[in-house]
Amino acid sequence: EDRLVIVEGNCGLDEFTGSKNITADRLLDIEQARARFAKRLVVSIDSENVDAGFVEGLERILGPYRNGPCPVAIDYKQPAARARLQLGKSWRVQVPAALLERLTGSFGKDSVVLEYS
Repeated sequence: EDRLVIVEGNCGLDEFTGSKNITADRLLDIEQARARFAKRLVVSIDSENVDAGFVEGLERILGPYRNGPCPVAIDYKQPAARARLQLGKSWRVQVPAALLERLTGSFGKDSVVLEYS
């Protein structure tokens, strides 16, 4: 009750009443849906905002969530160029709300994107 859910199932027309009905095969809460459908976590970084402690700070944030299924990429931007750096398999993470909150708190709301399949 009072939670956002994602329904996997079928939507059809009830020929008797003429209304639409949904038959749910699976119900997922937002955390379960994020874990199942997240394709990539992307953190965008501008070269002007990177300091000597950036890597250690990112490691501190991601560390507790490592060894999950979701790959992590860094979109690095500078005035002359930009690149996407895909972190290695050992940096794949679980993506609970707490991780997203920590990342947005450190890098800004518009700098953290979770891509879905």
